[in-house]
Amino acid sequence: MQLNALIASSSALPSAPQAVLELARTFEDEDARTADVTSIIESDPVLVLQLLRVANSPLFFRGRLIESPSEAVRLLGLSKVRSLVIGILAKDAFPSLPEEVLNQYWRFSLNTAELSRHIAGLGRGDEDTAYIGGLLHMIGELVMRVGMPERMAAVDAAVPLMEPERISAEVKAFGYSYAEVGAELTRRWRLPAPIARIVDRQRASNMTSPQDYDALVVQMASWRARALELGWEGDALIKAFPANYAKALGVQMEDILEWTPEGGAG
Repeated sequence: MQLNALIASSSALPSAPQAVLELARTFEDEDARTADVTSIIESDPVLVLQLLRVANSPLFFRGRLIESPSEAVRLLGLSKVRSLVIGILAKDAFPSLPEEVLNQYWRFSLNTAELSRHIAGLGRGDEDTAYIGGLLHMIGELVMRVGMPERMAAVDAAVPLMEPERISAEVKAFGYSYAEVGAELTRRWRLPAPIARIVDRQRASNMTSPQDYDALVVQMASWRARALELGWEGDALIKAFPANYAKALGVQMEDILEWTPEGGAG
């Protein structure tokens, strides 16, 4: 299926939930307050439950139970909660996909987002932009699975989802990858242009522009999250480390390899 045909498919590329459109507007509103974001979330009781389930998971647990969206904002921060809600809505836009696919996607995306924030904080990146870019960087994969399930199953059989060669395998099979598809989704959902750029630039091999710094942050974080999914350890992990990414970002190997979902860095 050509990219234009996939994008045109209403079943593959879902319309933005109203909450996403409302939250997207708050990115550009310097006066957006906690009350503005929490009121959007609280308008959907199911969304509240999903947010609280994620906020109280081991990745975010702060030593006490989070019982409301406003408390989540206070403990996790406004930008993180807003990003998490958009990520939850994005994942839930594909209910026809198998639960195991959605669970792996969500775990991988959360790990990428958390590490993206960490790496951005080590250098000159925008932590909030890197976080949501990491959270949504692979959303195009879900679109492709809905739009052409049989062809994606064939790619899965040849190159499993988490393999580093996955994006190249999709380009070989279709002429495009989840990067281009995901970028189109972020644009249609009216998310800020820097986020669409992060998603779109995943196939780029030479990112020297300052505008690409956050995209490179997400590439590095995605590499580490994949390594965690694949169980890479020891010499194999060190050998595969993308030293060129680290050099461009101005970070050390230890900053990346010592990061874990449970304990962060160190």
